[in-house]
Amino acid sequence: MEELALRGEKWLAALITADWADRYGRPVRHDRPPRGREALAAWVLQVGEDGLHILRAVHRDDAPTGLRELRSMQVLRQVWVQQYWHDASGRPCWRHAKSTRDRASRRAVEQRNTGKRSAAGRPDADSARVPWSTMEIVTPHDPEARYSQKITAAGQRDWTGCRDHQTETCDETSPDVIVQAVTRQAPRMQRPCPGTGLV
Repeated sequence: MEELALRGEKWLAALITADWADRYGRPVRHDRPPRGREALAAWVLQVGEDGLHILRAVHRDDAPTGLRELRSMQVLRQVWVQQYWHDASGRPCWRHAKSTRDRASRRAVEQRNTGKRSAAGRPDADSARVPWSTMEIVTPHDPEARYSQKITAAGQRDWTGCRDHQTETCDETSPDVIVQAVTRQAPRMQRPCPGTGLV
């Protein structure tokens, strides 16, 4: 919103309604989402509709030039595609958390206990889910960061960010020195090495 205000303050002011101040007047970290499943779902859908309102507006002909090309608008568009979808009647719906059992490699395989096959073409419209963590944007401040888990002897650690790999010398007669550090996306949960409990 701040970037949009810098590029077209009057245009943006015409889009914003009075109730936006109630919803977005304070930083999210100071607010708590509504309690109760129905209240939370209604709030999330309202936020989704507000975001769609902005995305539709920046793609209209009367929008100031260059707004739709802003990096923040590209990230917003991608996040909204990942978090919301429209049902057959055109109503926006909130995507639910990813089912960890919904693997592409298992979609055509019979379930062991029931003999039934998984739903063909999942995720379907009725059970739309957020994308796998290799694709899902989890923070607009760093679109390349991903959610990750790591299981170690001390337990499970969860974080949002990247993963680093360090290479160090291993000469017994001299101190260990890190000679290379490489960062990569950190989307996958690593399994412990068999028999050790360590990654």
